[in-house]
Amino acid sequence: MPKESNNNSAFHFFLYLVSFLALGFLAVGLGMILFQIINKLLPDLSQGRYYFNQSTLKNGIASVFVALPVYLFFVSLINKKLKKEEIDQESKVRKWLTYIILFIAAAVIIVDLVTLIYNFLDGETAGRFLLKVLVVFLIAASIFGYYFWEIRKKQLANKKYPADKISFIVLLVVALIILISAFFVVDSPQVARQKRIDQQTISDLLSLESSINEYYREKDKLPENIAALAEENLYVPKSGTAVEIEYSVIDELNFQLCADFKRDNTEDQERGFYEGEWQHGAGLVCFDKKVYETEGLKPYPIDD
Repeated sequence: MPKESNNNSAFHFFLYLVSFLALGFLAVGLGMILFQIINKLLPDLSQGRYYFNQSTLKNGIASVFVALPVYLFFVSLINKKLKKEEIDQESKVRKWLTYIILFIAAAVIIVDLVTLIYNFLDGETAGRFLLKVLVVFLIAASIFGYYFWEIRKKQLANKKYPADKISFIVLLVVALIILISAFFVVDSPQVARQKRIDQQTISDLLSLESSINEYYREKDKLPENIAALAEENLYVPKSGTAVEIEYSVIDELNFQLCADFKRDNTEDQERGFYEGEWQHGAGLVCFDKKVYETEGLKPYPIDD
C-alpha cells in the first residue's frame, strides 16, 4: 500500500496529539486514584486531618474511565498505520511529539516528586511518602520505558511486535484493577448526594447563626423566630430547600438550631474547618448556641 503524502502530516499530528492527551489524563488519573487509596488506607492524623479527598478520587476515576479507551484506540490506530506504511517511521511529527510528551511527563514527575518530598519534610509519614514515590516511579518508568523503546523500533512495515500487544494487555489489566479498586473506596452517587445535602445544611446553619448574631447586635435581643430575621433583611435559608432548619430561643443569650441530617459525619475522613462544631449523627440533631459580643465577636462567657 502506498504511503500517504506529506499533506497528511496534519492528520498524523492529530492522531499523536490526541493519544498523548489521553495518556496525560490516564497517567494523572491513575496517580490520583492510587494517592487517595494510600491516603485512605494509611490515614495521617497530624494536624487533625486525613488528607483523603473524595473529589480528587472521583476526578481520577472519571479521567481513567474516559482516557483509557481513547488512548488504546488511538495508539492501536497509529501502530496499524505504521505497519501499513501509511505513517513513515521516520516521520518528524512522530519523533517530535514523542519527545515533547516525554519532556512534559518529566516536568510533571519532577513537580510531583518535589511536592512529595516537601510533604515528607513537613511531617507526612514515611510509609505514605514511600508508597507515593513508588507510584510516581512506576508510572514514570512505564511511560518512559515504552516510548523510548517505541521511538527506536526499526522496520515497522508489515512487522509484528509482540511487545506492543503485551504492553496493551498489561496496561488494560492494571488500569482496570486500579479502577475497580477505586470503586471500593469512593462514595456511591447516593451517599455523595446525601453528603452534599448535609454540607449545604451546615452552610445554612452557619449563615443563620451569623444572622442571629447580627440581629442581636442591632436589637440587643434574640429574634423571636426566623421570620424576624427576614424582616431585617438578614440571611435566612430559602423555603423549599432539601432540609428545613428549626430555630428556638432558650433564654436571653442562648438559642438552638435543629436540622435533619441524612448521614452521620462523626467518622468521616473528609473533615471541614467546622468539623468539631457541627459534627452530627443521622436524623434530627440540635445545636445549642450562644450569641457573640459586639466587640471582637467573642462568645459570652458561659455561666458555671
